[in-house]
Amino acid sequence: MNIALLLASWLALQSDGIVRVGVATESEIADTDARVTSVAIERTFTDAPVLGKQFQILVDAPGTYTIELRSHFFDAYLVLRDEQGHVLHENDDGLLGTHARITTELAANTRPAIEVCALHGGRGAFELRVVVGAPSPLPPVERQAAEIEDAQRALEIRQRVLGPEHQGTAATLNRLAGLLKARGDLDAAEPLYERALAIRETTLGPLHPDTARSLTNVAVLLRARGDLNAALPLLERALAIHEKALGPTHR
Repeated sequence: MNIALLLASWLALQSDGIVRVGVATESEIADTDARVTSVAIERTFTDAPVLGKQFQILVDAPGTYTIELRSHFFDAYLVLRDEQGHVLHENDDGLLGTHARITTELAANTRPAIEVCALHGGRGAFELRVVVGAPSPLPPVERQAAEIEDAQRALEIRQRVLGPEHQGTAATLNRLAGLLKARGDLDAAEPLYERALAIRETTLGPLHPDTARSLTNVAVLLRARGDLNAALPLLERALAIHEKALGPTHR
């Protein structure tokens, strides 16, 4: 078979919702996708309907398999079902950040269904991959470095696709800043927190609760530096916003 026919065959498999072990599948979650439900989803994620796409995994040999779902646009969630539709496993944040991962035993010559889901009303592109074997756990320092690298990649993608002033970009700035702060790199974290605050003040307004959260992030970092004089007015501003939005007796 020539290259053109091989490519056409592979594209046909993708369009039919079939994924092969070792081959990445790229697609996206859109408003037209079906709603996905399970006991865990209905119990835990009530803020927005969970939409997703279903694929079948071609399993040729028995063994341990790992299913990984990555998206830099939504909080990823996986639901693995047997051929009768019964839930075998579910996972929210088992990989890095908000990426999902399931590691399980699969029987030969079966086609279990894997549902790729976007939580909290999220939409956008994703990559689904099934590989043989179980991943080795990362030591804490290596995992922290991988989390930071993933957040940097997410920021790069969101800035390019969503724009530098988008709320999704601001959220990723906060995530990356938080990871750097946890590593003790306050110099690198501070401008990221400040940029997220500037985006929220401009796009949401100075009295929005998300602006208050960014004010708190900057203030906590300044306090960690020992600059209490700079941190205090930011905390006071954040408190005033929360009191106005939620009431003075809200917990």
